[in-house]
Amino acid sequence: MDSKNKLKLDDHKLMWHRKELDAWEKGELAPPIIIDFGPTSWCNHRCVHCYIQDTESFQKPQSLKEDVYFRFMKEIGQFGVKAVTLGGCGEPFLHKSTARAIEIAVENGTDVGALTNGIPIRDKDIPSLMENMTYLRFSVNGGSAKSYAEIHKCKPKEWDKVRSTLRKCVEYKRKNNSKCTLGVYTLVFDPNLWEMEDWIKEVKDIGVDYVIIKPPSPGLESKKFVEHADLTILKPRLEKLAEELSDEKFQVTVRMDLFDAKGGTNRHYDQCVGLPFMCAVDSDGSVYSCNWYWGEEKFKYGNIYDNTFPEIWKSAKAIQVKEFVSSPKFKEYLEKKCGFCRQNNLNNWLWKVKQGEASYHPKKGDKPPAHINFI
Repeated sequence: MDSKNKLKLDDHKLMWHRKELDAWEKGELAPPIIIDFGPTSWCNHRCVHCYIQDTESFQKPQSLKEDVYFRFMKEIGQFGVKAVTLGGCGEPFLHKSTARAIEIAVENGTDVGALTNGIPIRDKDIPSLMENMTYLRFSVNGGSAKSYAEIHKCKPKEWDKVRSTLRKCVEYKRKNNSKCTLGVYTLVFDPNLWEMEDWIKEVKDIGVDYVIIKPPSPGLESKKFVEHADLTILKPRLEKLAEELSDEKFQVTVRMDLFDAKGGTNRHYDQCVGLPFMCAVDSDGSVYSCNWYWGEEKFKYGNIYDNTFPEIWKSAKAIQVKEFVSSPKFKEYLEKKCGFCRQNNLNNWLWKVKQGEASYHPKKGDKPPAHINFI
């Protein structure tokens, strides 16, 4: 990284997509900028905070067939989708075809990022990942083998495995000057609360590009851990650490907005207007409005086993769902159903734009941040 501000990790980047914003303003249909995609719903961990464990997709795990996986990654690039994030309802690298699928997406013009616990990543795949991916973000919710195993519900020895894989990725990147950004994502719980300072220092020593520290979103057992963890005590120290340890090569981002907002749902809008710019695809091929409504037929656009992605995106059902969520009828869902929301920052900004309280355009003198396609 060239500077602290090169990566924008705590807000959206939609204002840099003029073409798509112009289409939205005119009521025209453009391809989504980004897709959240889960090629498999199998996962090797049972993290205490993971709301996905409540979904049918997780409870009846499956993986997308290889030929459909490859076709989808090719056609979204040809359609004009700028980025895809692999994650979804499972661990993407448990799908044996993920490394090759990433190459296919990149060959067809789509940037690829992934959220992973890192354990299934094979050493032989590291060169391809480092050469093709825009970013690879490791979820490491611990500061020791004990807290890591307690939060991830895994064997303590995997603590060494994930840090070893991180080091191998860093080593390849440095030796070959690859462009893939390596990050670590750590949630603060009671078990790892007082390990954060040492863990952030270790992450910097490993040599990744950034670390994000945040509280968990409410869900499952995480409420218990959040209640135990006195986050207000830690906040000032984390803020100071972010200043002390961030430099040209390493960025510490502490999501203070989420420490202060209940569940990260600090909303200033009555409708969800961000759906024209993204969607979610599950491991059974179903295409949904967003990843909060996995498995819900009301918010399902179609299925890539039955139709191509462009056909689904342009379908009457997809248009109907987007019209519903951007109408006053959706307010009840916002208040009672929607939880931590990937579209929240987009919606807050777009709502201000609609009300004439914000401009479409970046501030004068602002430079585009890295990874602008991952809005």
